[in-house]
Amino acid sequence: MQNEDFNPAVGKQGPPDWADELLTAAQGQPAYYNGDEEFARVRFGTETIYDSSLADTGPCFRCFTSKGMFHVLKCEYEQCPKCGLQISTCGCYLTTEKFVELHDPREDDPVWGPLIKQAEEEADRELINHKQRGGRGYCFVYWEKMRWILWKRYGIEWKSPAEMNPGTFYD
Repeated sequence: MQNEDFNPAVGKQGPPDWADELLTAAQGQPAYYNGDEEFARVRFGTETIYDSSLADTGPCFRCFTSKGMFHVLKCEYEQCPKCGLQISTCGCYLTTEKFVELHDPREDDPVWGPLIKQAEEEADRELINHKQRGGRGYCFVYWEKMRWILWKRYGIEWKSPAEMNPGTFYD
């Protein structure tokens, strides 16, 4: 008879050496994020994609979390809180950090802010019939038009969201 701590998923007794550290860290991450949207993580034993009674038989087969606790981040048995599927394969691209998009601080300036707003409206009017409008890459056309308007009309050197957030992909 096998020891009750034996885990067939890893072929040895008890959780592996990494489990304690990763499980402790996982308990400090109660949510996933998609941009600025927050999604509360699903605790082991409350999943709807698996028979929740599995949690009554022992720890998770992959990450060794206990019933009522969070799985190790992106454990293949963790349920995505956004779409309800298996988080490791669902494609929701959730992260553990809330994304805060930076913007040019001049936009908050009481003098320059209204001028930047005017430039947005003007760029929108001037590009109303642009062939890329509503399509991929249009934001770059729009931002370049804004930059031109702000510099030529007001002498304002404005930075686009792409320049303010260099690790973010815009389309």
